[in-house]
Amino acid sequence: MLYLGCTLTLSLCAALVAVRAKDLQGRFGEVVFFLSYGLVFGLAPMMQSESAYVNVFSYSSRVEAAWYAFAGVVALAIGFSAYRTPTPLLAARRKHLLRQIADSRTQRMLEKLFWASIAATAGAQLLMMYSKGISLSDILNAGRFAYRFENQGVLSVLSLHLSSFAYVPAFIGVFLNRRYQLLTLAYIPLASLAFFLVFSKGTRSIPLAMVATLLVASSIRYRFSAKRAAQIALLGFVSLALAIGLFELRHYPGASFTKSVAILLTPSTYDGMWDRDPLSYSANIVGAIDTFPDSYPYLNGASYRRMPVFFLKESRFPDIKPPDTNIVFGLVVHSRPEDLQVTVPPSILGDVFINFWGWFGIPVLVLHGMLYCWLLQSMQCRFWAAMWVGPLSGRFLVLVHRGEPYEMFVLFIMFFFEMAFLRSVCQAFSPAIRTHLVKAAPPAPHQGSASRKPKRRSSIA
Repeated sequence: MLYLGCTLTLSLCAALVAVRAKDLQGRFGEVVFFLSYGLVFGLAPMMQSESAYVNVFSYSSRVEAAWYAFAGVVALAIGFSAYRTPTPLLAARRKHLLRQIADSRTQRMLEKLFWASIAATAGAQLLMMYSKGISLSDILNAGRFAYRFENQGVLSVLSLHLSSFAYVPAFIGVFLNRRYQLLTLAYIPLASLAFFLVFSKGTRSIPLAMVATLLVASSIRYRFSAKRAAQIALLGFVSLALAIGLFELRHYPGASFTKSVAILLTPSTYDGMWDRDPLSYSANIVGAIDTFPDSYPYLNGASYRRMPVFFLKESRFPDIKPPDTNIVFGLVVHSRPEDLQVTVPPSILGDVFINFWGWFGIPVLVLHGMLYCWLLQSMQCRFWAAMWVGPLSGRFLVLVHRGEPYEMFVLFIMFFFEMAFLRSVCQAFSPAIRTHLVKAAPPAPHQGSASRKPKRRSSIA
């Protein structure tokens, strides 16, 4: 029964990917979503070894998790289909958006935004060090979690959210001229190394999200030929390999660049990859089924009840703001030390299971699918959505199956206001720009030709 449930999940994901791959330019995000879902919740549970961590839970829980994953992908597919924009209409809207972005005045504003985002990212790291009272040498000499959980002050939390600007150059650089595209290709590895080796100390999601953001932006701007599709598939494979290899690289703190590359290129680094993060996310839905509600009560929507009061401090308003779902999950399922407050995401399926009373949570995934479809389509249709959702699209695709709805909600809400502010600053130093095409005022007629009807032209006023 375990293999049957997993096979059905994998087969349905493969069919969804095949259908959406026919319009890869418009459905690239959906292809990545269902492809990764099939790998994590369909193929990985069948490939895990007998020594895999998932085996600490009962076999019956593994079987139930397999069928929950199948029901989950059905619900998600229904949600995506319910909100799906027809391909011709989506293509027309994307073409309209690209005309807006290609306008010379918009290009000048985006160039300013490119550099302002890099400055904001650097400023965020300086603000982080100032708020925590540490120096660069302290970070370099400290362990991975030495300063990770010291995000209590306003300045520290602000620096954390301002770091989201790190993804902006990876997105908008694709839509600029060739010089900026080359700068983007140089920026991504340099910024990734800075975060992975220094500021985030081994966090893989940031470099992976930058690569994914670059791919999403490329899918919007360029048409996919067979050659480009093959290149993206190769880059996707490399990204998956990095997700696994960088996890192993954490065990070698202080390794030189040459040694790090050697570790990533060593085949033994990828032994047992199905048993390890990120392909082992499926173990968390098994843990959720094994633990809730027999050993711990359901959370009654705690992840979602936190959203309207995200700005409140949990310790001061415990009756209004429930505890962090990921910390609770780490404590009760994986027995993580309470004093460490390590967050363990329960996976997209596990989060719904523990928040909405087990199998009653499946209809909630329909709403998830509708929301995800709106996010992935809106950035192809509207300029403001491209500037807001686009830079975070890679991070969304990398983290969505981890199951962190509250964290993603706060990330998008905070970035909306941050990007609106920075865009306003950049526009203040640029010619007047509007985010939709309008008819320009007709030029004044020349003397002696007052009766001539002036031509009207479209521009971004």
